[in-house]
Amino acid sequence: MYRFSTTLLVILLIPLYSAVSESYYSIVAPGTIRSNRNYSVCVSLHDAASPATIRLTLLSLTSTLRLSHDVVLEPYESKLIDFMPPKLFEKFQYALTAEGIKGVTLNDTHKLIAFTEGGPRVYIESDKGLYKPEDVVQFRVIILDENLQIKEIVEPIRIQILDAQRNRVKQFKDIKLDRGVFAAKFKLSKQPMLGSWFISVHISGKYDMNKEYTFKVEKYVLPKFSVHIENDRHVAQKNDKLKITVYGKYTYGKYVQGTVNVLLLKAHENDYNELNKNVEISDGEVKTDVFFDMQELEHGSKYNIYATLTERLTNISATAESEVYLEVNSFNIFIPESGIEFRDNNPYRFALHVKNWNGTPVRDHTSTATMHLNKKVYSSPLDENGVALFEFEYEPTYLFEFNYKDTVIRFDNNFVEQASNRIDRTNCKIKMRPRSSTDLSEPVEIEVSANHTLPYLIYTLTSHGNIVREEFIRVPPNQNSHEFLINVSMSMVPNSYLFVYYIIEDQLFYCEFTIRLPHSFVNKLAIAAPTNVKPGQNITLNVKGLPNSRVSIIAVDKSVLLLNSENVLRKDSIIKDLAFDRSYSHDYPLPIRYPHTPGYGAGLIILTNSKYNIPTLKSLTDRSPSNNSAPVRSIFPETWIFKDLDIIDSNTPLTLQVPDTITTWIVRAFSVNDETGFGIMDNTLDIEAFQPFFISVNLPYSVKRGEIVTIPVTIFNYLQQSHPTEITMENNSENFQLMDDENQPIVKKHDTRNITVPANNGKSVAFRLSPKKVGNIEIRVEAKNSITADAVLHKLRVDPEGIAHNSNQEELLTLRDGDAKNLTFRTNIPADIVSDSEYLVLSVSGDIMGTTLENLDDLVQMPTGCGEQNMVNLVPNILILDYLKSIDKFVTQDKLVNKGKIFIDIGYQQQLSYRHSNGAFSVFGPDRSTESNWLTAYVIRFFMKGMQYSAIEAKIVEEGLRYLSTQQLDDGSFPHRGHLFKPAHQNQYGFTAFVMLTFMEEMKYARKFKDVIQKGMLFLNNNINEVHDIYSLAIMANVYEKAGNRSQAQNILEKINPMAKEENGLKWWTSNNKNEESANDVEITAYILLALPETSGASYMPIFNWLMKQRNNHGGYGSTHDTVIGLQALTKYARILGQDLNTLLKVHYIASSDEGSHLKENILGVDTANELILQKEELPRNTRSVQVEVMGIGRVYLQFAYQYFVSNLPKTLNSASTTRTSIVQSPTTPTLPMPATEVTTTQATANKHSAIMPQMLPTEDVVTETVVYEYFTIIPTAKLDSASLMSLEVCYTYQPLTEDEKLTNMVILEIQFPSGFTANAQSIEKLREEEHISRIDIQNAATKVIFYFEKLEGHEEHCLTILSDRGHEVSSLKPCPIIMYDFYNDKRRSAIMYQL
Repeated sequence: MYRFSTTLLVILLIPLYSAVSESYYSIVAPGTIRSNRNYSVCVSLHDAASPATIRLTLLSLTSTLRLSHDVVLEPYESKLIDFMPPKLFEKFQYALTAEGIKGVTLNDTHKLIAFTEGGPRVYIESDKGLYKPEDVVQFRVIILDENLQIKEIVEPIRIQILDAQRNRVKQFKDIKLDRGVFAAKFKLSKQPMLGSWFISVHISGKYDMNKEYTFKVEKYVLPKFSVHIENDRHVAQKNDKLKITVYGKYTYGKYVQGTVNVLLLKAHENDYNELNKNVEISDGEVKTDVFFDMQELEHGSKYNIYATLTERLTNISATAESEVYLEVNSFNIFIPESGIEFRDNNPYRFALHVKNWNGTPVRDHTSTATMHLNKKVYSSPLDENGVALFEFEYEPTYLFEFNYKDTVIRFDNNFVEQASNRIDRTNCKIKMRPRSSTDLSEPVEIEVSANHTLPYLIYTLTSHGNIVREEFIRVPPNQNSHEFLINVSMSMVPNSYLFVYYIIEDQLFYCEFTIRLPHSFVNKLAIAAPTNVKPGQNITLNVKGLPNSRVSIIAVDKSVLLLNSENVLRKDSIIKDLAFDRSYSHDYPLPIRYPHTPGYGAGLIILTNSKYNIPTLKSLTDRSPSNNSAPVRSIFPETWIFKDLDIIDSNTPLTLQVPDTITTWIVRAFSVNDETGFGIMDNTLDIEAFQPFFISVNLPYSVKRGEIVTIPVTIFNYLQQSHPTEITMENNSENFQLMDDENQPIVKKHDTRNITVPANNGKSVAFRLSPKKVGNIEIRVEAKNSITADAVLHKLRVDPEGIAHNSNQEELLTLRDGDAKNLTFRTNIPADIVSDSEYLVLSVSGDIMGTTLENLDDLVQMPTGCGEQNMVNLVPNILILDYLKSIDKFVTQDKLVNKGKIFIDIGYQQQLSYRHSNGAFSVFGPDRSTESNWLTAYVIRFFMKGMQYSAIEAKIVEEGLRYLSTQQLDDGSFPHRGHLFKPAHQNQYGFTAFVMLTFMEEMKYARKFKDVIQKGMLFLNNNINEVHDIYSLAIMANVYEKAGNRSQAQNILEKINPMAKEENGLKWWTSNNKNEESANDVEITAYILLALPETSGASYMPIFNWLMKQRNNHGGYGSTHDTVIGLQALTKYARILGQDLNTLLKVHYIASSDEGSHLKENILGVDTANELILQKEELPRNTRSVQVEVMGIGRVYLQFAYQYFVSNLPKTLNSASTTRTSIVQSPTTPTLPMPATEVTTTQATANKHSAIMPQMLPTEDVVTETVVYEYFTIIPTAKLDSASLMSLEVCYTYQPLTEDEKLTNMVILEIQFPSGFTANAQSIEKLREEEHISRIDIQNAATKVIFYFEKLEGHEEHCLTILSDRGHEVSSLKPCPIIMYDFYNDKRRSAIMYQL
């Protein structure tokens, strides 16, 4: 609703002048003024002795705005004067003044209603109204003038994407419109804030205007069918039964059979009294009628209707909602404002409308309606439109009463007589001739008549809030009627208000009329295409529009129509917007009583020295039922087309492939043209992708090799007859073993079933198979009868039985002067692995960051569901973009840069879900955890780094810094707050230094918070000699380096250097004095490398090489924070490495088996053109060694990674159980997840080793001893509560190795369900309420659940019970893993296998 800056006070001076000496004028103008919208004033000089000059001024009564025009007029002349007001403000008042300069005496002022909204029209559409996590949001912004014409906007335009907390997550700046249109897209993160999101458009400069569009982000599942309710929205109490019709339709248009449950619930009631009925939609039926006894319902009330339809074959359910009003009256009778006619300022004729509650007119020629006026009774029959006309002599009365049968309405008499200067308004009438078409090219034919001679006519045409046309028409002598034509334009659509007036002697005569035009556009657009196609078919869409137009097309699944909302740009919403944009001559909404001045219907004001009357009215409201209370539906669209194209000809073919989905695609489009402006399709184009006989196969997410899975196959037959049908599952590739109903192997390579599928129905059969191969195996099913056939090909994911183990080896070679270097990578794969479970890859790149560049969205093979872990989705991309800048590849690698920016946007978007209102961040967000000082400092520091690449808001950074400043203690230190990981990782000195890095990251913020920095540095300076912790010293060295205190940084580095470990030409640091691998080694070593000056020469190479060799096969590290800090150090020195060599290399490799036979051989080239590309060679499964020879000049990065599965697990140190181990990961294939960490003593320490056996370097002599300690005791108990429900109780206890380890960091519990089972949604929601569970994530189509715990204390047992639903029948189930580990100390890891 519009907001007004002023309250309108009508000031009309109607002086009495002599007709002999007076020159008559009129000034007609809109009563409303809008920001940056044309404001037009019609100035007319009527009967006058001489020309006149009138000065018009548009001004603000309370500011400096003043716009003036001097208008020179001849007698009987009118002119339209345009003003362009600037941005208006609510606090100011605005007015139109008129001053007679010459020829007339005039000095008048009229206050105006000011709408601060104005300027161009902005429309926004997206491909969907509802999105789920990880969806791509595609949207368009259309900016046009008030008449839907293309408008040149030179002012900057900015588009922001705001999440459910109105945080900016994406920004498009200084956009350029293509004929008024801008199209873009962005991706949602895995865990976005759920709720209403916004697309906000801001046009700055003189407009300074905003427009917002809302869409929803929720978690949903795409439905196979929709439920529909048909019912009258208003039902009279005279009816015996309330009828509700329910049916279901598949998205491809066919009807659903099953059970319907209808619930009737009274609205706005606290109690839950309800009426409930169940009915069946039987064979051959498409709809069902449900009846409720009206005697059981309360009349005069509103009831909500809920209908749930459960599909017979699959038990899948869907729900729809509607509503019904139980009316006391049998009919809806009312008098609209247009149904009141006046004579001598009193009503004398009423048009009473009588309708049924469904909106149809009552056509009753036998019964009459009556009107009671005092003691008089008037009666009238109903015409064919259900209207009764009452003509009467007005009498003073308190109320009017109308009756039709048993329905009565009464309303007060609000018509007030005018005592003087009465003018008969009926003396001027307007008629519009019927139009012969809806084409806007046909002009409007108008007739004006009167009961006296017409001297002349002046008319104004008002639409879209302004006068769009005026004309002075000379009428031939002695005529009391006159006809004229008005050419139609978009400035008149849909309604324009015709105001005709003239002056005879000193009296103003006028009449008004509303011209209602067809809801059409001058710019015509249509799309023609086949409406019935087969899935996957190529079809041609013929786009029919004006040449040289830009056409924007969207095609979505039919489910998009299930939601009645503003999310889709529709023709009716555009028309509604145009119609709502009106001028008002009085405050809106209207007061109880208002003066009906000339031009009131058009929202005009008039200044004149002629006479006219001002009746005061109160209008009657139309109680006709609203059509806007549509059922609330769920919308689950999938997008097929989102395309913009320029058409040259009037018919442009566009050939596309229809998706494979059996559904109906709804195609809609709009176009813009330089000459005719905006146009939109009159109706959508429905393309039904359907075939009358087809197969539907329901597969589980995955199974394990050797299990027996039952695969249901449903045959749908929408032919008109039943057909005997043969269904065959083929096994030509022999990737699985077909089984019979007794789970016995079938010898043949196919299995066939014969059934009869009824007409317009479906029938299911089941096949059984046992996979023999790992990977994605093809399942081919064919169904055929005597008429038709169908065949489908699906892929079933098959995981190996057992546990995955991984290994990664990396080498960086430098060649000069045409040298050649040779090396051999060897595997160490046990003999008893799961057969065919190996996956081996050799990767080659000319850049040390090649692996990282390849896997920017998958650097860490661990959960990333907390506030710290999510940073790995954000920070590495920032570092990589900085790296590309430093090596002058930022411009040339535009695809990689855009990819990095997208990942930054997604990571930032997701990180905001962990933000508190005070600017701080926490591990699990404001609802699940307290603010974390460490995490806030970490996040804000890298937000500052990422601002140059993303829409990260300055206010987010500043509020985070402000929060941190409030945490500083009097001595300058910062305390730990909010549990993340063990404070011993960073004592108060290291933690204060960590926070200082954030405050000093950007100079402008460093200046703003200089007092905080000074106090913090003073604390560090005063205590530097007390610090001996290597981790803290490493961070402090970076702080002093950043502060410009190079000497102090060097002192710390000299203190640290003797603590280094050196072996095999590698150098690193550790805080662990037990000679074991430490979780912080990468972070400490990376911080030290970052603190080294770049002028340190080759002394950094042993450190650099050690950091490189600790990476996993995806280019990250063991956890998230060490990945960020490690990559920060690597990118800094990788830039230096690449400065001195031009790469031109050949890499020749030979992959061999254990027996030495050559399995694969190839030569890869690396040069400056492809040095950033990671070339990957997948090797045969039985590869056990790879010989590599490198020749040429330059540097080359080599990576050899492999994965295998084992089913036999080693015993643990403190348990004799063979089913528990601290070195297990859940199976994945064929990706290579990060290996678990174990306590290993080996002669080779340079490379990462596998979870079971140590990694072998290119050497033959390796001695290995593995020691395993079980840090977590896990006791699972699985049982079937019913045939379709499994309950799994998991009890777990943290077992610290020493007293110093009595408290964990964040702990992750991963539970994988047996094949065919998925997590029960209600069970998950109930577990979310458990206080000790910080977060729950669902993965792999709900077959895996991940629990997060902020911390666990030693020797305390916890138990949880989770339910899972059996969605697919799988027998011979293999064991499943449950894994538990400390996220920030990977040596604390345990697992157990359980079996149902």
